[in-house]
Amino acid sequence: MKKTLYVIMLVVIVLTIPFVVCSCGYDASPSADNSDLGENDTDTNLIIDGKKISSKNISILEGDAHLPLTEVLKGLGYDINWVNDNTANVTRDNAKYILTIDGEASLIIENNDFNLITPPPGTTTYYCKVIEKDVLLDSLTVECVLLFMNDSVRIKVDNENEIVYIDTKK
Repeated sequence: MKKTLYVIMLVVIVLTIPFVVCSCGYDASPSADNSDLGENDTDTNLIIDGKKISSKNISILEGDAHLPLTEVLKGLGYDINWVNDNTANVTRDNAKYILTIDGEASLIIENNDFNLITPPPGTTTYYCKVIEKDVLLDSLTVECVLLFMNDSVRIKVDNENEIVYIDTKK
């Protein structure tokens, strides 16, 4: 009986892995159709703590927003220093992270293997695309990444006026 239970549990785990794992990919070829990457021809504004930061590559879809992670981090006071085309050092105060966008996106704490870009708790999927030296993430995932980085924020999406507000919780 125990052996059968272990086999059933193993089968369930193996079958659910594809639904839990989500990679962030992109096609950088000139002929790639990147229309679903969150690129936006309209003026969607990103406002962090009352300051307009960027309108590049932001899109709003039914109350959710796809946000450029590096722009959000810069707006929150992080320094982004690109080491090469695929890797950046992200720092603020004593915190050091490494952002890698080589086919997949990862943001890890220096000297740690834990990728902060993961599905939010209670979900199995998230929006994640790499484009133009940036990672586009859905607003819930951005909140979770920032929480892992010890930044607590509130993200409000104003569909009608095409504005995304990010306010730090102090």
